[in-house]
Amino acid sequence: MGNVKKLIKSNKFKYGSYSVVFIAVFVALVIGLNLVVSFLDAKYDLRIDLTENKLYTIGPDVDKTLKTALGDKYTNFDLTITFCTDRDMFEYYDTANTEVASFYTSVRDLAEEYARIYDGTDGKGKITVNYINIISDPDSAEKIKKQTQMDTITWNNIIIQNNANLKYYRVLAFEAFYKTASETGRLYAFQGENRFTASIIQCVAAENMSVALSVGNGETYSAQLKEIFELSTLTVAEVDLRKDEIPADANILVISAPRYDFTYGGEGGEIEKISDFLSDKTTYHSLIVFVDANTPDLPHLRDYIWEEWGLDYLPYHKITDAENSVKGSEYQAVIGKYSSGTTSSAAYVLHRMASSAGVPTVFNNAVALKADTVSLRNIYVEVSLTAHPTAKVTYKEQESGELVTKNAESCPLLAISTYHTYANDKINYNSDKYQYVMLVGSTDFAKGDYLGESYGNKDIMFSATRAMATDRVSLDIKIKVFDEAALTLTSGTAKKLMILVTCAIPVVIIIIGIGVFLKRRHL
Repeated sequence: MGNVKKLIKSNKFKYGSYSVVFIAVFVALVIGLNLVVSFLDAKYDLRIDLTENKLYTIGPDVDKTLKTALGDKYTNFDLTITFCTDRDMFEYYDTANTEVASFYTSVRDLAEEYARIYDGTDGKGKITVNYINIISDPDSAEKIKKQTQMDTITWNNIIIQNNANLKYYRVLAFEAFYKTASETGRLYAFQGENRFTASIIQCVAAENMSVALSVGNGETYSAQLKEIFELSTLTVAEVDLRKDEIPADANILVISAPRYDFTYGGEGGEIEKISDFLSDKTTYHSLIVFVDANTPDLPHLRDYIWEEWGLDYLPYHKITDAENSVKGSEYQAVIGKYSSGTTSSAAYVLHRMASSAGVPTVFNNAVALKADTVSLRNIYVEVSLTAHPTAKVTYKEQESGELVTKNAESCPLLAISTYHTYANDKINYNSDKYQYVMLVGSTDFAKGDYLGESYGNKDIMFSATRAMATDRVSLDIKIKVFDEAALTLTSGTAKKLMILVTCAIPVVIIIIGIGVFLKRRHL
């Protein structure tokens, strides 16, 4: 007993007790502070976006775009973004993804940021984020499938729904929020704001408009081109003109890399369907045609767009340029030269953003075009981009079959025809109405990395889509690139750099060496 009293009175016990009490109080304070912060975070969202590229920070362009696109519906829309697994599971999934550390959580956190900003107050619509576990909660999964008429849903699905009208919805996968380089397959950018904003507009506008892709004549379309249309809030549909009618809600018809000619004659003719589509002056439809140096002679299609719209291509007339082409492309990826169109012309509008950004617009495996800029009375035909004066055109002479190479003489690479009139619409009386036909001399123009950040092709396609889909607002929201885009070198620039490295630097070294020699000679 005496030993116990002695131990209690000892400094060792006294200060040790103080230490234990101090530690216990400190731990209790940490736990309490954590609970308070967690409560405040849940109530007021105290998160700070510390990601290098601000992946889940919403920029001012988003709200500006929504206001423009939604009009009166901006103040009262009601959407739900549904993730198909528990919230914390995305952090677990990210541990298995080594390429982008926050592949899933960045999308999740961005959705929650939309819900925080658009909470139904301050004159804005409302977005709610919902999580369902399709495995443990099959009833919710069945409800979603019934509402969206989907056969199956997976944990990788993100469903955006208009709560006022459930038939207007969009289903996305996490992969859709990232840009992938076609050559390497590497993820290089996050496009979360574009994807969510486009889907919101599609669901809230509740006026389905589509772009029709012609199939059945050997046409091909890249995933990147389809993505341009989707981000322009258009639904992408395919149409076989040999047996189908062009969808009634289509504003744009696209023909890319056709291998066989379009039929002509009778009500079921494909050319007649195209003509009827473009002759409908109540909705002012438009057409985009992509051809290249491998596109065969298609007389019916060529005759129609030449006679009616003043545009044509010269089959197998291939354009190359030793000075103005992308380095390493064997002079085939020709860099276009911007034409000097007036500031009000369609051609100028199409390339304005690309030219001001200082990036080249590239036509790979390009074919020479021609444009009738004087004959057509009601159609304004204009060349938007041409080949540089250094370009060459190679083709076979029809009579001799001899392969000929000549100066391309600044031939057109992209041209556009515009029909302008005045009409009444829902808002304005006697308002301007435009209809366009655009001919592009490269099918690779809208493929792979040519639609990436290094070139102006993407800006032109967005501008063209915006002009042609007159009731839609396409997104000018910048994607968030993980790495700086590589420098694009032209063949001419590469040649100059080679001369600099191989000649100029050795000359400098020789001069320095001579100077040292002369100085030491006098020592």
